[in-house]
Amino acid sequence: LGSKGRGLQVTRQRCHPRSNVSWLVGCVTICATIIASSVPARANDSVGHLSAGGITLARSSDIEIRQEELRISLNEIRVRYRFFNKSDKEIDTLVAFPVPDLPSPSDVQLYTVPRPEQDNFLGFETTVDGQRVDMKVDRRAVALGVDHTDRLRDLGLPLTPYAKAAEEAIARLSPEIRTDLARLGVLREEPLSNTPDGQMKIQYFPNWTLRSTFYWQQVFPAGEELAVEHRYIPSVGASVGTM
Repeated sequence: LGSKGRGLQVTRQRCHPRSNVSWLVGCVTICATIIASSVPARANDSVGHLSAGGITLARSSDIEIRQEELRISLNEIRVRYRFFNKSDKEIDTLVAFPVPDLPSPSDVQLYTVPRPEQDNFLGFETTVDGQRVDMKVDRRAVALGVDHTDRLRDLGLPLTPYAKAAEEAIARLSPEIRTDLARLGVLREEPLSNTPDGQMKIQYFPNWTLRSTFYWQQVFPAGEELAVEHRYIPSVGASVGTM
């Protein structure tokens, strides 16, 4: 474990194989709270498959991680893995990388989201042996443990709770729909008393958590190593307890 400049570098060398890495990138703290410090982080490469509810993660006994290297700064998170296919056959599989959950903004906890209006709100990029990978992203809006992704999309609501467009779209909803979404825990109600007419009014804000998983199809040659590197912009923030 060592420091370099304003960042932090951690390298973990494998003395024996392990088929899955459980490095919790989202729980590392340096000068500020990296996104998802208050929720379980899900930042590790896994073999996965698509299902009706999104990507389901699995493990492969033939693909091991020989080394993982984590570099953290206030400007960039970089994670580098050395994967090895120990079998005698080429493996063509889906590789998934879940990023930490993004909870909705609140009065007690607020994050600075680098690109709130984009699906790739962290500027997440992946390279394999130095070549950039064209990834897809599976995004889910969850409130009180229930997936409301389809409902939000049908209503024209952006899935990123920090997007300004999300609040604008909520304001365009009918009162009946806003009330129903608040009942389901999807929206948060806040009273507004300083109105021009002096009447108490209710404002509605996003109250869902965004779960994003980036994924791509990857070929692991038999008996060979692949270097997979992720980089993304850290989302720093603060809460009442850390101010």
